[in-house]
This record gives sequence, structure tokens and C-alpha cells, in this order.
Amino acid sequence: MEKELTWTAAALTDVGTSRAVNEDSFFDGTAHQFWAVADGMGGHAAGDLASQKVISSLESIRQKHGYG
Repeated sequence: MEKELTWTAAALTDVGTSRAVNEDSFFDGTAHQFWAVADGMGGHAAGDLASQKVISSLESIRQKHGYG
């Protein structure tokens, strides 16, 4: 008899001590066993926007295909 795996996920980001803006983003796709972390490009212009764009693109794919 095979045992079924159960996933539990949690995510948290923190701005840290050297930046004014938290540039990190994450995607929690637990329902389909898919997770992503987009690490901001600290010190570069619009690093927060870059990481948010990656995650929002994943969210759009999820919605388009009805995942989760």
C-alpha cells in the first residue's frame, strides 16, 4: 500500500535591514505542488517590479488554466 504525501506550505518575506522596499515575491501553488520564489534584484532599479511580474505571470497562468 502506497502512502499519500500531504504538502503544507508557508511563505514569508522580509525587507531586511539594508533596503527600504521588499523586492521579493512568492507563488504558493500547493494544490498542484508548484512553488516559486522571485528574489528581487537588490540594488538595481525596479527589482521589486521584476519579481512581482514573474509571480503575477504565474498567477495569470494558474487562472487561465483553472489551477487551484
